[in-house]
Amino acid sequence: MNLTWREVPDERRDLFPEGSCGCGADLTAGRDLGVVDRYQQHEIPLVAVRVTQYDQHAVACRCGIVHTATRPEGSRSGPVGYGPNPQAWCVYLMMVHHVPAWRCRQLVESLTGTAPSVGFVHGMLTRASVLLDEADKRIRALLTAAYVVCADETPLRVGPAAAPAGRKKAVRYLLVACTRWVTHYLVGGRDLDMFKAMVIADMAAGSVIVHDRYQNYDAGPFAHLLHQLCCAHLLRDLAGAGEVYPGEHWPVQIADVKEAVTESGAPPLAPTGSRPLVRAICRYLGVPAA
Repeated sequence: MNLTWREVPDERRDLFPEGSCGCGADLTAGRDLGVVDRYQQHEIPLVAVRVTQYDQHAVACRCGIVHTATRPEGSRSGPVGYGPNPQAWCVYLMMVHHVPAWRCRQLVESLTGTAPSVGFVHGMLTRASVLLDEADKRIRALLTAAYVVCADETPLRVGPAAAPAGRKKAVRYLLVACTRWVTHYLVGGRDLDMFKAMVIADMAAGSVIVHDRYQNYDAGPFAHLLHQLCCAHLLRDLAGAGEVYPGEHWPVQIADVKEAVTESGAPPLAPTGSRPLVRAICRYLGVPAA
């Protein structure tokens, strides 16, 4: 929520002048003339660890069977444990903001007063991944059914420091497949086997995959897909063409058409419906359509 006026604040406080008037009268005895100024302060309440003890009672049914109350959901074995909020903080800091486990531990201690161990913080990654397994399956299913999926890969500084056999660098990659609404991530190598583990391998024949020029996208496992070069790469190509051919207008014209189509928010076109767009571009450029 940004810093805007709220018609219904969480709390209201009336402030009255205090002290005494220049005449010597106490201002608390003055006549209230109503509200003459309003100010809303957006504040974050102080966060501090709060310890709650849960005493699980046992009760005996009249039939003789004994029932024992269960611990709160998410509780661990042993006499003490962290609740869902500090666990969520750790996962959020590590996954969303890429904060190292030891630094995450320091932040949680500084902000709340509780100090989980680095091992506990790091262990939350595995626990969170198990809980997200069903969500992962649903995201993969949604991407598999999509008509157009964008894919990319970028290096990450994670994993062992030593390079594996046959490689010069110890580099792992974040492989991404996404639409406007959902995104799926994989962490691993940049080899073909890892690419075959991506969602794009399960897409239906005739679906469109948008990607860069990396060779694995054009490999046999993805031959059933229609391939679209990423428009960011096309724009860089057009910018380069404009530098190589400074007297030509077509690099700028094509780039303008691309931006116009993007800003229009038009849905992706099936191959059989792309001819009107091709003719429109040709008319814009003043060239005959093929």
